[in-house]
Amino acid sequence: MGVIQKVPREVEEAARIDGCGYLSTLFRVVVPLSVSGIAVAAILGYLNNF
Repeated sequence: MGVIQKVPREVEEAARIDGCGYLSTLFRVVVPLSVSGIAVAAILGYLNNF
């Protein structure tokens, strides 16, 4: 998804330096920052079916 790729790499690196592992970085940093974009994509996909 393009939304997840737009999360700055520096934010992920900062989480890794703070001690987060891969999954912890994903669920504590990347997903919360990209929820709005994922929600918009889901809504547009739903509306496109009508």
